[in-house]
Parts: sequence; structure tokens; C-alpha cells
Amino acid sequence: MHDLAQQPNVSLRYKAYEPGDLAGAFVVVAAATYEPELTEAIWHEAQQNNQLVNIVDVPARCNFIVPSILRRGQLTISVSTEGPVPAWQNVSASASKSSFRQNTQPICAWQRSRVPIYARAG
Repeated sequence: MHDLAQQPNVSLRYKAYEPGDLAGAFVVVAAATYEPELTEAIWHEAQQNNQLVNIVDVPARCNFIVPSILRRGQLTISVSTEGPVPAWQNVSASASKSSFRQNTQPICAWQRSRVPIYARAG
């Protein structure tokens, strides 16, 4: 988040939520609140403003998800648990990192060269 906040069109705010805070935002990511009333207030304001919202660890109050992503050249692996146990998502992403070598380019190129053969066989 800190790196993203360096961009000129991104605002990162550390403050308690107040009605009206979401005005003008395109995407809203709210840290886990564990306060149902606060979660509902943020959700309803975002819905009224037609905003993308992700209230961390509350899948029912998200209209988009943020999966763990691993990129190795042309290989991209995305892991999501849809919220119930975020630690599993981190464990799965860590396991993927250790399972896939840094240079996946040769295997991706080999697989891509085989796709037309499989397509013709079908």
C-alpha cells in the first residue's frame, strides 16, 4: 500500500472512518474492522456511491477480491480463499513461490509450442 500511495492519483489515509470519507474515491479498501456497525456503514456508503469496495476479511461486504499473486515470467498463479482463512492464502502463495523456479520461461515456451497440437487433436 505504501508504494501504491506514492502515485499522484492515490490517497492513503490513516484515520477513523466518518460518513462522507469515501466521496470521490473509485476504489475503497478498508482494513479489517471487526466492528459490524462500522463495516456496514462503509459498505452502504460505498454502495450508494457505486464504488468498488473490499472490506478485508469480510467477503460478504466485498464486490472485488485481492488474491495473492505470484508471477514468474509468463506464469501467473493467483490464490484466494474468498476471505474465511487469509492465512491459508499466504501459506499457499508461499508454497507456490518455493515450488516454481525463478525462470519458468522455458516450460511456458514449451507448453505454448504444444497448444496447436492439442487443439488439432480434439
